[in-house]
Amino acid sequence: MKFEIPAPRPRMECVLDETFTRDIPKVQVYIGKIADRKNTSKSIVLLNAIHPVYNLQHLKRVRGGTEILLCLADGIDDPIEFLTNIGYNIAFLDEDILKIDVASEPPKTRKQFEQANKLWPCNFHEDKYVEKLVNNTYSEKEMEVHEKWMRMALECHGVVIVDPKGGTCIASSSSKLDEHPLQHSIMVAIDHVARSQGGGAWGHPTVEETLLKGHDGPYLCTDYYAYCFREPCIMCAMALVHSRVKKVFYSVPSKNGVLGTSLKLHVVKALNHHYEVYKGVLYEEGVKLLEKDK
Repeated sequence: MKFEIPAPRPRMECVLDETFTRDIPKVQVYIGKIADRKNTSKSIVLLNAIHPVYNLQHLKRVRGGTEILLCLADGIDDPIEFLTNIGYNIAFLDEDILKIDVASEPPKTRKQFEQANKLWPCNFHEDKYVEKLVNNTYSEKEMEVHEKWMRMALECHGVVIVDPKGGTCIASSSSKLDEHPLQHSIMVAIDHVARSQGGGAWGHPTVEETLLKGHDGPYLCTDYYAYCFREPCIMCAMALVHSRVKKVFYSVPSKNGVLGTSLKLHVVKALNHHYEVYKGVLYEEGVKLLEKDK
């Protein structure tokens, strides 16, 4: 009997919009074969002039020098009649017109490109940063830094706000739910940052909390990183949006978490600010801490 060994859990995993991780979506089109290769160029020029397929600009019009993408299949029962009516020279074509699947949108990742290209030749410009996030390929140096700050978040059972440029802790806090129902650790930490900039709504930091006093920084948490013991709830996730944090890291998921578990708030297009989210940093240590807290 053959046993499959499960892939090891990544030390950190980026929580991406499904458009980066799903299989490439498909749509049906009609294709034809050029009878005489010499007419391929003429056929392309004519089709592009009378019937450009704007929704499929990521696809090449020709495959193998003779197969040509004619039009979308949706709503067209008789492609020959349709092509004739728009002024295409059917004499360019040989044999039957076929209906096939092609990629309905541009590929965002190398994997999607390979899927799309198997269906029909496709244009693609690889984004190395996106590939890094999709494949979770982080350097040892990066992980050491992230795990250092996450360890601090676990120690305070809360959150640590960090300025990555200076490598400094701006604020940290545990939750204060026994004092106020809104004082989740993230809400308290953001309030500490606001107070350092002359704002804030709650009391002064306690012994368990840290705050870089007199910090002359950007608006609230702009370009800062937030390292959270647990996945943020909707209130805290939105507070991180409004505070303009750049990246959010969490160790363990929460049943009411909205950065990967119940939804992915950070990829909602209607928001006026978006941050990157990474999960599973020091996951095993986080789980053990949860067990102790029970």
